[in-house]
Order: sequence, then C-alpha cells, then structure tokens
Amino acid sequence: MTAAKADRLRLEGELRQIEQAGDNIDALLAIPSISAAALVTDAQRSVTQVEASIATLSLRYKEKHPRMMAARAALAEAREKLRQAAMAQPPILRNAIEQIKATEASLQAALQDQQGVAVALNRTAIGYQELARQAETDRALYESVLRQIKETSLTKDVKTNAVSVVERSPVSHSPVSPSPTKAIALGLLAGLVAGLAFVFGADTLDRSIKTVDQAENTLGLPVFAAVPETTEQGAGPRLKRQRRTWGTSNYRVVVKTPESPAAEAFRNLRAALSLLGPEAERKVSLFTSALPNEGKSFTSANYSLALAQQGYRVLLIDGDLRRPNMHRIFHFPQPAKTNNSEEEDGAPGVMDCLVGEADVASAARPIPAGEIDIVSGKIAIEGNFLTATGGQLSVLAGGRRAPNPAEILAGPFFGQLVSEAARLFDRVVIDSAPILAVSDTLLMMPHVQTVCIVLRAGKTPRPAVRRAIALLTSAGIRPAGLVLNRLRRSGGVGYYYYYASHGYGAEEGAYSRSYDHRSRSRHQDNGAE
Repeated sequence: MTAAKADRLRLEGELRQIEQAGDNIDALLAIPSISAAALVTDAQRSVTQVEASIATLSLRYKEKHPRMMAARAALAEAREKLRQAAMAQPPILRNAIEQIKATEASLQAALQDQQGVAVALNRTAIGYQELARQAETDRALYESVLRQIKETSLTKDVKTNAVSVVERSPVSHSPVSPSPTKAIALGLLAGLVAGLAFVFGADTLDRSIKTVDQAENTLGLPVFAAVPETTEQGAGPRLKRQRRTWGTSNYRVVVKTPESPAAEAFRNLRAALSLLGPEAERKVSLFTSALPNEGKSFTSANYSLALAQQGYRVLLIDGDLRRPNMHRIFHFPQPAKTNNSEEEDGAPGVMDCLVGEADVASAARPIPAGEIDIVSGKIAIEGNFLTATGGQLSVLAGGRRAPNPAEILAGPFFGQLVSEAARLFDRVVIDSAPILAVSDTLLMMPHVQTVCIVLRAGKTPRPAVRRAIALLTSAGIRPAGLVLNRLRRSGGVGYYYYYASHGYGAEEGAYSRSYDHRSRSRHQDNGAE
C-alpha cells in the first residue's frame, strides 16, 4: 500500500508539472513519465537521426539545396510527431493515477483485515506462552525427580570394602614439584614464543614503509635516495626539539654538513635525476608527498642547493600555497601586516606572480653565494665558489596567501609562470602541497616534467602512497621515483647508500693532505692581510 501511495503521489506531482508546462515541449520532455514513454522515445530517436543526417548533409550542401530542404522538412515533421506524442501522454497519466487509486483502496481494505487477524493472533499468543512456561517448568521438575531416583538406586547396591595398608611408600629425596630446570626452560620457551608473536604482530599491524627494498617492492617505483635522520636528538621535550630544528643548520645539510650521509644522499638524488633522460626533458622537477610532514620542503631545498653547487642556475618555487616553508628555511624576513589592514606587506612571491602583480625575474630572491658554498671545519674554499661553477640559487617564496589557491592554479597562470621560469633558469624545482590533503598538486602536474614522491620512513602508510600514485596515474603522470626521508641508521641507510663511517675519505690520500695544506696556507695569508 505504501508503494502504491508513493506511485500515486509521484504521478500526481508529474501531472501538476504537466499542467504547469502547458504546451512547452521541452518542459514536458523533462518529466520522467513522458520522456520514458515508448512513443516519445521513438519520436526523440527519429528527431536525433534526422538531425544527424542534417549535420552530415551540411558538410556537403548549402542551406538552399533540395536535399537540405527535404531534410529540414523531415526534421520539422519529426518534431511535430514528438510534440503530438508528448501531448498525448497526460491523458494516459491520468488513467494510470485512477488505476493506482483503485489499487490503493483495495490494499487499504486488505490491510485493515490483516490488522484484525494480527490482533487476534496476539491475544491467542498470550495464553499459549503461559501454557508453554508451565509445561517447561513441569518438565524440569520431572527430570530432577527422575535423576534423584536413579542416584538412589545406584547407591543402594554399593557395598563398603575394607582397605588395608600393605607397604608404606618411601619418602623421595628431591621434591617432585617445583622443578627449577623445567620451569626455566618452559619460561624461556614461552618468552621466546611471546616475543616472536609480538614482533610478527607489530610488523603485521604496522603499515608504514621502513626500508628501501620494502618501498621498491611495495610501490613498484625506484628509490633515488635514502636520506638518514638529521633531526637533533638532544634532551628536552619533543615540541622544543621541533622548534630548535628550524633554526639549526641541519635543515640545509648540503651546505652546512657537506660530508654527512644526508648530504651525500642528495647528491645521489641529483645524479639519479640527471640520468633519467635528455636535459630538455628534465628541466622542471616537482617534489610532493602523500601526507603532510613527510619532508618534501627539506628535500626540495637540499636538491636545489645540490644543483646550484653543480653549476646550474636554479629557481626553487614554493608551490605549497597553503603552508609555505621556504621563507623559514632560507631565513627570509617575515612579512609584516600594514596598519589598519589585513594584507601582508612583504616581498612578492608566487601568488603575486600568479595574479600578475609581479614577474619571476623581480620576485625571485637570489641566495648569497656564502650560503651555498661548502664550508667545513677543516676545508675552507676562499672566494666565490659559485663564481667558479657558474651556479646560482634563487628562491620564489610563497608571498601573500590567497583564499582560493586551487581556483588560481586551475587557470593558465601557473603554466605561464613555469614557462617563464624555465626560460630564465637552467633548472626549476617546485615544492608542492601533499596530494591527498589538497588538489593543488594535481593541478600543477600538466606543467612539470619530473615528479618525485617523498616518503617518511616508518611513518607514511602504504595505502596512502598507493592512493597518491593512483591519483597521479589518473592525471596522466607517472612518478619518476621515490625519496625515502628520515630513514633510521639502524634501518638500512648505511648498507644501501654509504659503505663507510661518517666522513668517508677525510684525512686520507694525497688529495686530502695537499688540499688541506693549501687551505691552511690560504688561511694564513688571509690572517696576515
């Protein structure tokens, strides 16, 4: 009855729409009952076929050609048939409503009869349930009495036998229980089993990626570099250590600690990306991640520094328009808010270039050569290192923030920005937002050539990375490879990417001694001056 009532209400609503539409054929065809009718469907198919034939003839004939005129006459006739078929449907709909009303009335009567039967059945069930409970109680009582009768019959025939002691049992010299050796062996075995179960259980529940082999076998992509953990592990709470990380030199490891395994990992990344193909096809690189806090900004900054040290003119673009970080990595001054205004007064950035208020050449900030030259405790390269190599690093920071970065990136402005940057610089490196967090990165993909996904070892879930790769694949982009960041030294980074202790090659061989001698001589000359 409910279904019949719903059909009636639906048909009545469509009938009111028909009455409101009047002779408007388009409005009538938008009503489901009319558009689904067989006559209307055939008429629409005829109109479509005639329109298709007109479109085909228009490619060969002009409007005044007889065949075109005949086709347009056929189209008018087909549309007239469609209108007649649509106008013939309201009476059919009214008849259907009347039939549903009659069906609803009969169902209402049947429902009332069934309700009476149900009430009578409920009344009868009350007495039945009471009798059933009494029968169950009597059955339990009967079984209890029968059990007692059987027990009495068995004990009645049992006779008591006299027991005599034949020989006293000797006392043992060692206790039967407890047995220390047996207890220790069982304890060790149980501990081993419990430990193995815990290890395998924890490994099964842990969905993160911990090693290079696991990343390559699971995701099917090569790992270009495995960057070891560089965060300071000093005393103090975790929040304090995180605040200290931004200000320490460990964030730009290629410059501050050039002999560290992390710096060598970024040189491996530079070499791996340089071997992917011709130079013209790997000019624009983008680093992203599946989730936030994976280390993509850290990777982009150090990779850009490594390219600049190799002699390229590099532009590092802060493409994370929602949470930009490059101004903190390179210690740019914080933008200040103007008086009585919510806008930030600072140097132009990516957003200013996208909205057309600045160009790349004026907005990019060149990094001084002293912040890119390699300087360590025992080796000092005097003069301008970048002058010798011809390298230069410029950073295009995020600039002011926009409330709608996705809408801006969907337009042609970002492609124009990347094209201009590729024309002015040898290499363009883009630090983008996480793929699963926002859609900004997917909008950048048509304008880049090489895409690398940064993973955090021991934290990034495998399903999240698979989902990010699937989104990139659906956008027509195949990631070039992976960068495994913050890999623990005990997790295999030393085995895969460096084969000696920290500072491999220091104080060894003729080159190190002669170079150290020239370095000390140059220091003495500078001191005399």
